[in-house]
Amino acid sequence: MRRQTMAQLAVTLLGMACTAAWAEAPVQDIVVKGTIKAPNCQIDIAGGQGGGAVNYGPLSTTLVKPGYAFNPLEKSTLDWTITCDSETYLTYTVADNAKDSVNTRGQAVDRVFGLGWVREGEGKLGFYTMEVTEQTVDGQAAYHGTKYSDTTLDTRTRYWGGTSYYPLYNRYVHNTEGKIHGWGASDATISAPKPGRVFTMKMDIAPQLSGSADMGDAITENVSLSGSSTFTFAFGL
Repeated sequence: MRRQTMAQLAVTLLGMACTAAWAEAPVQDIVVKGTIKAPNCQIDIAGGQGGGAVNYGPLSTTLVKPGYAFNPLEKSTLDWTITCDSETYLTYTVADNAKDSVNTRGQAVDRVFGLGWVREGEGKLGFYTMEVTEQTVDGQAAYHGTKYSDTTLDTRTRYWGGTSYYPLYNRYVHNTEGKIHGWGASDATISAPKPGRVFTMKMDIAPQLSGSADMGDAITENVSLSGSSTFTFAFGL
C-alpha cells in the first residue's frame, strides 16, 4: 500500500512539472530613448570689410618685385566669435578655393593659400597665410591645435628634436584637405579639446605678392587678387 502511494505521488509531481514547462513566459521590453541635439551656432566676424572679407583695394605694380622675390602686404586681422546655444566641442576644416594658384616657392606648403592668377591658369599672384592667436572658450584662454588622435589636439608651438627645439605651426590654419583644427585646453602639449558655448579667435591674414618671374609677363591690365577659403565647423573631433 505504501509503494502505491509513492508511485501516485511521483506521477502527480511529473504532471505538475509538465504543466509549468508549457506555460507562456512573461515578456517585457526595455526601451532606451533620447536625442543627441546638435547645437545651433552663430558666426560673427569683425574686422576687414565684414563677413570675412579682406580688401586691399588698388595696388601699384611697383609692389611686384623683380625675379622670384615675394613682397609681403600689411596684415589684416579678423576677430571671430562663434556663439552656440548649448555646450559643445567645436572644430573646423578649411578648403582653399584657389589652391591651384598658390605660389609655394620656398614656403611651408601646408599653410599657404592661393591668391589667384594673373591670367586664367597663368602667372601666380602669390599666397596668404592665416595665423590664429588669442583663442578663448567662454572667456577662458584656449589654444589653437590640429587633430593629433581621435580624442586630442596637438597644440604645441615647438618640439624637441634631440639636440634643440624646432618650430611647429599649429597656430596656423592648414590647407591640408580634411585637416581638423580646434580649441585646446592646454598649451605646448597634446591637449584635450576645450568645450564651451562661446568660442573666439583672432586671425591674422598675411598676403605676399609673387615676384615678376612667377607672375609671368609684365602686367598690362588690372588684375584682381582672388584668394578664397571655406571654413566648415563641426561639433567634436
